[in-house]
This record gives sequence, structure tokens and C-alpha cells, in this order.
Amino acid sequence: MTLNFVQIETKTGIKEFELVHADITALSFQVDVICISAFKGDYTPTSSSIVGQFYTKGIDIGQLSKSPAWDFKESLGIWVSQDVNSQQFKNILCVEITGTNNSFKESIQNLFAVISALEIQGQKNYTIAIPMIGAGDQNFQDDLVISTLLEVSLDFLKYSRFLNKIYFVEYNQEKATAFNVKMNYVLGRVKIKSPSGELAQLLRRNLNTSIDLLVEIHPTEDVFADLKRVINSDFRPFEFGAIARKTIERIIFMMNPKSDRYFELVKKIDALQPMLSVSQWIQSYFHTIRILGNEAVHAKHPEKRTPAYVDEKDLEIGMYCLSRIIDFYLSQNTNRQDQL
Repeated sequence: MTLNFVQIETKTGIKEFELVHADITALSFQVDVICISAFKGDYTPTSSSIVGQFYTKGIDIGQLSKSPAWDFKESLGIWVSQDVNSQQFKNILCVEITGTNNSFKESIQNLFAVISALEIQGQKNYTIAIPMIGAGDQNFQDDLVISTLLEVSLDFLKYSRFLNKIYFVEYNQEKATAFNVKMNYVLGRVKIKSPSGELAQLLRRNLNTSIDLLVEIHPTEDVFADLKRVINSDFRPFEFGAIARKTIERIIFMMNPKSDRYFELVKKIDALQPMLSVSQWIQSYFHTIRILGNEAVHAKHPEKRTPAYVDEKDLEIGMYCLSRIIDFYLSQNTNRQDQL
């Protein structure tokens, strides 16, 4: 389940962070590399460690450490496994912290230094997943772990050649919530109440009806379940913007799988007209969600624009546009079924 989402603009394109409440040993999405931590030279599969959780799923971290594809144990306290026979990921990167001479921050910096070194060697890792490294059996304080991960990874993404997305993954609900709060603080996000009143209630009812139909057609699409959860909560602008953006990206892909070749959402939307003859006013709804999503998830400087923040009325417009987009998709899906 997605808890937070942010995009940053860099010289090499848009880069993303996503905070997910999930089991990192059983991800529902694919990544190139999963990063974990361990004591120096100790991969005992304890029940409270990620090393132990992988062991129960047939992946022995201790065995992988004996023949790594890349071995930086002596210099950086890090090694990278050979390709792992898994549908969810290709490699495991292990950073040894306790027992080395490195501070926690140095260990995290070394982790990203190795990712950079792999890029130079031609290993293109586009997505990585990182838990709250060191916050388990090694007992590093949650606040230190969260602050360091955010600071170092944000700096790395600005200059990385290939890495496009970092998933922060936490299974413990309390720790995931703490990470979410800290992430919002670092990003300077403000608390604006979700829309209320008769119009907002009507929009919620309409969205709930449409989302239920989406889930009925696509029961395995987690993004639609996340959308319903957010819509029925006291959501903030970035939460609506992030999930609405992910929803229309998924809808666009299901309407036009070829859109996957575009990275920028604006190009995916613009491709709807020539490929599927989507009317301009429907496209305008997609663009409204894109702009609200950009405002919500991009790192920006609110003091340089007027008004500084999205407010409740803007969110009502976004809810209406999203409802129209979903209804449009459902109608197109029904038409396709009727033609079969």
C-alpha cells in the first residue's frame, strides 16, 4: 500500500520516491535491486530480521555472500549478489554496518556509491527497494534511519544516470507511519483539510461507485484499492494528487499499452488523441489531474507562486475530473466488450 509519493526534476529527467507499507521479501511489484543490511560477516536468519524473512522464502543471504557478483566488503562493507532467481528482483545489495568502522550515514553513502559504481560498469539499475535499514536487530534509532535515508537518497537521485525510482518499504505499521510523517516534514508539505460539504460528499459517492466497478473489472490492480482508501479518508492534497496521478497512468496504459514507451505523463496523455481519438475535453480532465498531481508530488518552492498551495476547492475539481476519467474508461471498456 502506497503511503507517500514524490517526484523531483533532475538533469536526467523526473525521478521518484515512493513509500510503501509492504513486506520487502514479497513485493507485488518488480525492482532491479533490493537493499538490506547486516552485521559485519553475520547473516544469522533471525525471526526479527529481513535476512531471516528471506531465509523462510528459500533465499539464503549467508550463501549469497560467499560468491557475490561484486565484493566491496573490505573497502565499503558492501556486496552485491549474483542474479537471484526471483520474479520480484534481480540482485540483493547488502550493506554491513555494525562491526565496521563506518558511521550509519557513511554506510548509507557507501550503499549509493556502489549503485553509482555499478552504473559506471554498465549495470543499469532503474528501480531499487530499501527498507528502514539498520532499524531492526541493529537497533539504530528510527529518526536517524529515516532522516539519513531521505537526505542521502535525495542527493543521489539528482545525479544518478539510470536510477529512476526508489521504493522505501516498511512492514511495521508504526514505523511506516513515522517514515510518512518525517517525509512530509522534509518536503515541507502543509496540512490542508480534504473537501467537505454536500458537493464533496456527492463526489465521493460517485467516485466510490466508479471505483467499485473498476475493482470488479481489475481485481488485482492495487492502485484502485489505494484510490478508494484515500478518497474515503481525510486526505491531503499530495495524497490525492499522488494516487490520482497513478490512477490515470494505469488507466492510460490499459487503454493504450504503447504509452509505456513514454516516461513523461504529458506525452502519454497527448498520445491518446492520435492513437485512440480521445476528445479534447476528456484529455483536458487528464491534464488537470496531471497538473494537480505535479503540484502534489513534485518538489517545488511554494513561496514563488500565487496562490502558494492547492486548496479544498481545487481538490473538488480534481475529484470531479477523476470521476469523469474513470466513467469514460468504464464506458470505453463496456463498448469494447459489446463489440466482442
